[in-house]
Amino acid sequence: SASGPTPRLLSEEPEWSDLTPIPQKEGVEPVVQILYDKEYSDAMGLLRAVMLKGELSARALHLTSLIIFMNSAHFTVWEFRRCVLGHLASRAKWMHELEFMQEINHMNTKNYQLWNHRRAVIQMLFPQPGQEQQQPRLAMDTLELYTLEDEFAYLAGVLAEDSKHYHCWAHRQWLVGAYERWRGEMDFTTGLLQSDVYNNSAWNHRFFVLSSGGVPLNGALFQHEVVFALNGLEDHRENESAWSFLTGLLFKLPHSFECHGDANGDGGGDGDGDGDEMQPLGVYGDGIEHGIDVMHLS
Repeated sequence: SASGPTPRLLSEEPEWSDLTPIPQKEGVEPVVQILYDKEYSDAMGLLRAVMLKGELSARALHLTSLIIFMNSAHFTVWEFRRCVLGHLASRAKWMHELEFMQEINHMNTKNYQLWNHRRAVIQMLFPQPGQEQQQPRLAMDTLELYTLEDEFAYLAGVLAEDSKHYHCWAHRQWLVGAYERWRGEMDFTTGLLQSDVYNNSAWNHRFFVLSSGGVPLNGALFQHEVVFALNGLEDHRENESAWSFLTGLLFKLPHSFECHGDANGDGGGDGDGDGDEMQPLGVYGDGIEHGIDVMHLS
């Protein structure tokens, strides 16, 4: 059967006629040589030539796009892409990265390089408080708008599809910390935990918000969170995520509590509360079994 015409390599296109691809150095006798396909080897050869030349151009940016579509995990290509974007200093091009990353996300959403790049893009579009003067100025060559609220909405969409998406949660933690967007995070995790009380990622994010000081952990909130964890354990006593959250509250966050005896009423005092003392954490162990009075947690 007749085969179709062989597709032209990228280096054979007129746009790249001024460059000769630089092959990968494999050594004299490579032990295990990786057999890349011709299109990928050719594109990488062009990239080496572009990098050696120090070219930070629109066509170099396009070249990195083509290579990332072939191999989205290539750290060096992503890093060079950011160098090109930084040199071009175009807000329109940085904004276009949001669309580009969405395409890559459909191919491989759990990609370290993709989410690392997303952080860099957000930092460029939204300089962190106190770092505005350190950021390079971008040409205002687009009227397209994108806000931090849009970014949170995007992350919520990702988590709606996969509520335990590690990369998305890590990005969200960075986002709320870097831009001090703590407000609403407790309600956000509450909604997820109402849907799945075993969602360890949501429990972890909730503890992150409390332990980072984003939401002041006063006595009332501390009591609320202990009760919240106990409610999560009421019908799911084997829930390790809720136990870890509760243990973190009691052992790792700054607070104290009074304990008024175990479930049998033996509090170790004189019965009227006057003999009760602030007990060191860990003395009474399981809060459910030993009847910790959450109204005296602070």
